[in-house]
Amino acid sequence: METLLILMLLPPLVGMALNGVLGRRFSQAVVSLIGCGASGLSVVFALLSAWTYTTSPGQPAPFIHSYSLGLNPEICALTTHSSTIASRWS
Repeated sequence: METLLILMLLPPLVGMALNGVLGRRFSQAVVSLIGCGASGLSVVFALLSAWTYTTSPGQPAPFIHSYSLGLNPEICALTTHSSTIASRWS
């Protein structure tokens, strides 16, 4: 399933690169076909990803990724969002 998520991003990027580099050499119809085809292929990969998620055997587990920035959790706990807002208004 992770492969489909990556493939969902590639067609628009490849289409943008093709149109950006070779777009002047192509006719307007070809440039439009590349742009719409890349977006449509991305939608197909998104639908396939959703279909494989819902039809997987057993209960599908959510795709969770933790974005750790290397911050110390104790330091982050000291600077809460509500204290920052309160200090701005006082």
